[in-house]
Amino acid sequence: MALVSVAGLSGTAAGINYTVTTDEAGDTPFQINNTTLGDSWLVGQGNIDEIVTVTFDEEVKAGAVVTVDLYDIGEDAGIILDGVFVDLNTAIASGDVTVTLPGDGSSIGADGRIDQNTLFAHDGITITINVPFTTIGFEKTNDPGTSGNGIGFALDIPCFCAGTRIMTETGERRIEDLKTGDLVLCHDGQSRPIRWIGGRRLGSAELKANPKLYPVRIVAGALGHNLPKRDLLVSRQHRMYIASKVLERMYGLPQALVAAHRLTELPGVYLDDNVDEVEYFHLLLDEHVTIYAEGAQSETLYGGPFALQALSPEAREEIFAIFPDLRQGLVRPIPAFPILEDKKLNQLVRRHRKNNKPLVPAAHPELAQTAH
Repeated sequence: MALVSVAGLSGTAAGINYTVTTDEAGDTPFQINNTTLGDSWLVGQGNIDEIVTVTFDEEVKAGAVVTVDLYDIGEDAGIILDGVFVDLNTAIASGDVTVTLPGDGSSIGADGRIDQNTLFAHDGITITINVPFTTIGFEKTNDPGTSGNGIGFALDIPCFCAGTRIMTETGERRIEDLKTGDLVLCHDGQSRPIRWIGGRRLGSAELKANPKLYPVRIVAGALGHNLPKRDLLVSRQHRMYIASKVLERMYGLPQALVAAHRLTELPGVYLDDNVDEVEYFHLLLDEHVTIYAEGAQSETLYGGPFALQALSPEAREEIFAIFPDLRQGLVRPIPAFPILEDKKLNQLVRRHRKNNKPLVPAAHPELAQTAH
């Protein structure tokens, strides 16, 4: 069916204008609830089959996080990107999307749709879209008498904040003072040169318009063993290194990487919305590694094809000039450590909090010294 404008619902998310449309609603009009909270909003509810589409005036870069809140959906729900139905099973296998499901019986069916059998449930399913898009559709199929759906969007940037002290070959230096060619100490004890540095400053207005861009503050010592040594501010999606017995028991892994925002159930880790402005920095090396930021291990920029789409076109061109194979997708960087994104991660964090166990091992004394 043709798409029609609904009550002129439109707005701006992360500086990009959007418009919401829906298919013809038939006997029961689709109700739009224009509830806007920064970059998240509830787009509506209805009691028959619907396709709700959000169209952006500009391309949304890879890394957008879609939160699908299903209320009494009854049967299933599908995702449509740029007019094409997304088989979530195939998309997950290819790395195009990452899905985190809640523990309420929701699952991904064999048809690539979200199956939801729990009535009156607020699911909070999150789908990270690792490819750029301009339109996203949410299609629901529900039993007669059931109703409701909502979609929220957030655009996150993985990077360090200005003022962060990075361990280099000559000691700790503020990230904004670093330049290409400087040697930084990596997790294997070796020093490697910085190949590219990118930065972006966000003012108060931008942060208030999109609260998901506020940094995560990791208070000194919050990760355990007095790490980080000083408060560390990173973007929500910036991954931190963890290694613990709890991790080994739950995942069979000695060490892993976790996005900072997934650690906010820990004391001393929270989204800091008291900052008036923030300047984010990316560091790219020849390999994806962890470096020492305020003494704690944290990742450098991952140069995978989808991750690079989150950067500006100018930044991508600078990187392609240094790493031409990345433009053609001929190489895919290997993550420094396994990356955790599944729903079990919440349980891991809660266990650490309940038992007051550190997420990281004590720093080796040599790591506090200059690398050789």
